[in-house]
Amino acid sequence: MKTNILNSRWTGFALFLALFGTLTFLSLNKWKNDPLRVIWSDAEGYYLYLPGTFLYQFEDMPLRTPGWPKRGNKIFTKYSCGVAIMQAPFFAVAHIYSSLTRFDADGFSYPYGIAIILSAIFYMLLGIWLLHRILRKHFARPVLIVTYLLLGLGSNLYYYTIAESGMSHIYSFFLFAAIIYLTDKVINRPDRSSFMILGLVFGLTILVRPTNIIAGLWILFYNVSNLQDFLDRIDFFRRHLLKLTLAFAAFLATWVPQLIYWRYVAGEWVAYSYGEEGFDHWKNPKMIQVLTDLENGLFLYSPAVLIALLGVFYCIESKRSNGWLTLILFTIATYMFGSWWDWNFGGAFGHRCYVEYYALLFGPMAWTIDAISKSRYKISKVTFAGLSFLLIYYSLQMSYAYAPPWDGPNWNWSRFWAIVQTFF
Repeated sequence: MKTNILNSRWTGFALFLALFGTLTFLSLNKWKNDPLRVIWSDAEGYYLYLPGTFLYQFEDMPLRTPGWPKRGNKIFTKYSCGVAIMQAPFFAVAHIYSSLTRFDADGFSYPYGIAIILSAIFYMLLGIWLLHRILRKHFARPVLIVTYLLLGLGSNLYYYTIAESGMSHIYSFFLFAAIIYLTDKVINRPDRSSFMILGLVFGLTILVRPTNIIAGLWILFYNVSNLQDFLDRIDFFRRHLLKLTLAFAAFLATWVPQLIYWRYVAGEWVAYSYGEEGFDHWKNPKMIQVLTDLENGLFLYSPAVLIALLGVFYCIESKRSNGWLTLILFTIATYMFGSWWDWNFGGAFGHRCYVEYYALLFGPMAWTIDAISKSRYKISKVTFAGLSFLLIYYSLQMSYAYAPPWDGPNWNWSRFWAIVQTFF
């Protein structure tokens, strides 16, 4: 038994390394071995905390994106520091390597771009691994393989892993997966360390993207199907009040670096950094457009997500746990995205804000594939296999065809279909 476990772990580790190396190669190939292209615009806004803190004190930084605002003589970024915290170990390795080699140890030379690419790939794969730890209890390996391929390659999860490594979405994807894994662990084995790690992860999840706060609903309502389940959950937290207090302390601790930054740069402990940007459409949210519009509509650029959503309704109809919870979270997220002043989140391949929510959809996708695999009709299996191949092919081709921006007045259906026709 011990040998089998050992072999399984080594096999998993070898697979992780193989995928890590393959995705690294694909990312460098995508950017023609110019990794510094991932340090730009929003991605640089997340990253600049690292060179700003350890090298420049946020003054006179050789930033790649022009126009960063200042408070006094210090660079002020509207983005919170969660992504930078997660990138920090990779930044440290890149800085040590640069200091020992011919590269400039300035935070913006070749090794630092590589560090960002490697960090995104690492967290994406680690997120898949955490989800696998949950899903393998319910599904056979072939079902899981198809699930990972279809949602991993048939959506913009792939693009934001290899092409937009510095954006926040892959980091959020990992954190959502971690919340799913840790919530299950806390509910079933409520030890002190699990509570504290969950509090830490939830705090970091919000620090990466403040709208990720709705992930807290997963913690509160996980496996809750009726009123009695909810009352039992409240009683569960009451019985573990001390552990819950420690989790809240860990949650607060994640925000200390951000408060220090705001105080240091802006002179305030809390600063609303987005200025006039806000949820301008909250009375008339663009929810349909977010899902279907030519400008980054989710289904148009990641059509495999439709299969996962069918899986959500299948879970609801078959009374499986968390079907309603997943649908509610997806709906709230869609309302938030549709309410934002720039509802299409321009300069994106597909609607990028859903990438983190794919962590919630791997389970429903697996239930759908499992049901089809058990169908008596061979034609349904063959049809689904063909459809899956088509969706993966379409999504990958679109990922490599994407040349931003695919939005604005010059982006129209004629240009869209002209691109699609090049690979069909």
